Amino acid sequence: MKSRSKTIIGVGGVLVALVAGRIGLELINAPSDEQLIKEALSEAITRSKEGSPGGLLDFMSDSATVNNMEIGGMKGSIVDTIRKQKPEVAFKSLEPKVNGNDATLVSPATVKLGVLNFSKTFDLPNVTIAFKKEEERTWYLLPKKSWKITTLNIDWSGIELPGL
Repeated sequence: MKSRSKTIIGVGGVLVALVAGRIGLELINAPSDEQLIKEALSEAITRSKEGSPGGLLDFMSDSATVNNMEIGGMKGSIVDTIRKQKPEVAFKSLEPKVNGNDATLVSPATVKLGVLNFSKTFDLPNVTIAFKKEEERTWYLLPKKSWKITTLNIDWSGIELPGL
């Protein structure tokens, strides 16, 4: 009986040590806030280009707005648009300015939309993306830094949008 108890305690101790080691490595090797935002944007851009709406929607806050309109009820149309048009987005700069739990990226962007075999490219002079740091959990236990898009403002002035 004592031998079995020691084995259980030993296995439990090894598991605790492994989890503690994993947490320690994540804290030591944690990327900067700027790097987390850049990686999130890059992933969203890549997924959107492939027609996978999850990339963008994964990084949108539940209360996100686009040009001062809440997108809560429009998520279905955003998903359809991304799947059909597979937009290609390129920002001139991916350097966010982080201020505590908030961050902002302001940059010109180029957006290429495609329908069937036709495509149209738009040069957007000013795109502003606001982010907020939100806490998520990995393994339902460990805290993880995550940045979500809260506001997207696009300057469409002087740009004629097609009836897609």
